[in-house]
Amino acid sequence: TSTVEDRRLINMKLAEVYADGGYVTPWTDQRVADDLGVPRAWVTEIREGFYGPEGSNPLFDKYLVESAGIALHLAQLAEERKAAGEMVKRATEAAAKVRTRCDELEAKVRDVQALGKRVERELGR
Repeated sequence: TSTVEDRRLINMKLAEVYADGGYVTPWTDQRVADDLGVPRAWVTEIREGFYGPEGSNPLFDKYLVESAGIALHLAQLAEERKAAGEMVKRATEAAAKVRTRCDELEAKVRDVQALGKRVERELGR
């Protein structure tokens, strides 16, 4: 339960940050509560009793909408990046296997070439 002193401090803070039916940017009930170190419910109760509804803070509302959109895009991008990373990993592994097969085939080609030269030397006599 809030004390008289708590309510007085909350009311003083609200007088600073609440005007024209809404909070001044960037204040909210939660920000006031955090600033004063009191529960948000106390701030909400006093604001509603003395000042009215929380009201809208157009700049903060815009921020919330835009940041939510950005958060969604970031989450999607993170998923795409993860998928791309997995594709690169698979491609790198496949390329390494192809490289190994090429190296093995090149070694066999050298062996066959050496054998061909030997055949030429021995049969060409």
